[in-house]
Amino acid sequence: MVRVRSYLRRRGRRTMGGQESPITRKEFGIEKARQIESRTGMALVSVGRKKAIIKSDYGRALRESVVDTIDDLLDWNVVPPTTAILLSPTGKEPSWHPLWNKNKPQTVSIQEWIENAVPFYTWSKDKPQTVNRLIIFGHLIKENSKNELRLWRIAALDAIINNIDRHDGNIVINKKTGLVWAIDNGLSFEYDCRPSGNRIIEWASDSGGILPSPVLHDLRALDEGDLRAALSPLPFQEIEDAIKRWKNLKKAGSIQDVWPGLPVARSRNIGCWEPLNRHPT
Repeated sequence: MVRVRSYLRRRGRRTMGGQESPITRKEFGIEKARQIESRTGMALVSVGRKKAIIKSDYGRALRESVVDTIDDLLDWNVVPPTTAILLSPTGKEPSWHPLWNKNKPQTVSIQEWIENAVPFYTWSKDKPQTVNRLIIFGHLIKENSKNELRLWRIAALDAIINNIDRHDGNIVINKKTGLVWAIDNGLSFEYDCRPSGNRIIEWASDSGGILPSPVLHDLRALDEGDLRAALSPLPFQEIEDAIKRWKNLKKAGSIQDVWPGLPVARSRNIGCWEPLNRHPT
């Protein structure tokens, strides 16, 4: 079976890898786009023998791709295969399409659609309701024992990328395998505060915050040069902040020690929403 990540890399170089010439929907193999979730700027498309989500917004698209590359480096496979490409509009896109009303090529992210997946808030509806996060995510671990390590990996990844948007809709579960996945990673890197409302980081903190040995081993085995290369599409300060969080995490081995001295996010209950636009690229 062809994975979207490998298919994407064969059909077009990644934007983060220096792609200069845009490619068309036909050249890329994107077919039969349809709207999802009634959200403007998102579409479910066919890519080869797989389905994928395509989203516009240059900065978010690049960040989605960067997060997937870090997941690749760690060999965790908790983020669906994702890439960013420069895509040319045809002029026939419907109003909800990411390329609608665009007259020049746009950078878009394309993320593999997890078949049979439902958001965590849907999956947990028939479980006993409680505010205790250990119990809530305990149901997920009972569903598939592999999820405990996957949750810790997502928590560590979110700590490095400073993901402020890991709410119940951005955690999905494959109903057939029971495995948990981390989707929609665009709101990462650019916020200068400790994330508040990240469901999986909160679960990890409630669980004691100490990373399991396999997760800590992978973080310490990661080469700084490789990580910097993965982060290279981002502004300078975002790269340095991510490197600092990674070093803090692998040194302390604890989720709680990633953000020393930084304020906790204070608005919208999920993030500080103050992008670091002042930093040079």
